[in-house]
Amino acid sequence: QFGSNGKFNPSTSGNGSWEITVTYTNLNGCTGIMTDTIYVLATPINTVTQNALGLTADATGGYTYQWIDCGTNTPIAGETNQTFAPTVAGNYSVIISAGSCSTTSDCYATSAVGIEDITNELGISMYPNPTSDILNIEKGNNSSLEINILDYTGKSVFSISSKNQITAIDVSTFAAGVYLVNIKTENGSIIQKIVKK
Repeated sequence: QFGSNGKFNPSTSGNGSWEITVTYTNLNGCTGIMTDTIYVLATPINTVTQNALGLTADATGGYTYQWIDCGTNTPIAGETNQTFAPTVAGNYSVIISAGSCSTTSDCYATSAVGIEDITNELGISMYPNPTSDILNIEKGNNSSLEINILDYTGKSVFSISSKNQITAIDVSTFAAGVYLVNIKTENGSIIQKIVKK
């Protein structure tokens, strides 16, 4: 990884994490050792997966993200996660960065995702939507609810059975993004989208 001049060369080292140890001696003859890890990332890919939950940058592993409103060509404040759930219909892209290297995706036309409180045909209400901390689910005239919350990959991140009239679910530790709430009752089942801010 080091050339004859003692310099680290990422182009010959390749992608990965590299532990660098430097031993030095100061003017008083004292020797010290300093160790650090250097991460060499590949140039990010600029593709995006679009589904009903929103947009997801395909590049993973140490990259940073900044979602852009293509209509104004400006960054969207606070939208720096790998996944973006637009609350306003429009065209969006993402800048994906690895250190000083960055690339921008194409623009994707989207519709708004889950921006209002929900009351559905089973009489179940979910609010507020979007939410940053507590999601309330009212069971209406149903005797009980089987609640399962799924992330954008389809993985279950929370489940509970409740007979309470209002079930308060703490979503404050969930990553920002769009989630599917799957609710089963004796009268049927529903799936609704919510946005965690």
